[in-house]
Amino acid sequence: MSGIGQEFGALLHSDLSCAGAEAVSGALGWWLTVSLAHFGIGVAVSSLVLFRGLSHTWLWLGIVGIFLKEVAGDIPNSGFQAIVILDSLWDLACYMIGFFVLWGLMMSGGEGET
Repeated sequence: MSGIGQEFGALLHSDLSCAGAEAVSGALGWWLTVSLAHFGIGVAVSSLVLFRGLSHTWLWLGIVGIFLKEVAGDIPNSGFQAIVILDSLWDLACYMIGFFVLWGLMMSGGEGET
């Protein structure tokens, strides 16, 4: 696989296992793939809360859990490198963007409205 097919292949691997590293040939592709994955996780977790009618407290608890994972896991394990701190902030932003995109779509109107 080469080119775009190779970049797309990274979407099928977990960022955490590093299995996707071989499928992505460029830094931009890696960044986009990981960003899309975090965005998708934000949409998936939010949909569980929004579509099931659960309290929004569950959503905020999930976001706090993700924040704690970044702050207590990723950042200290890297030796507090600036690039990892920025990456963790970007990951959190992608989760939140996923939530607000889903929320906006749900609030945009009913079926058949123009």
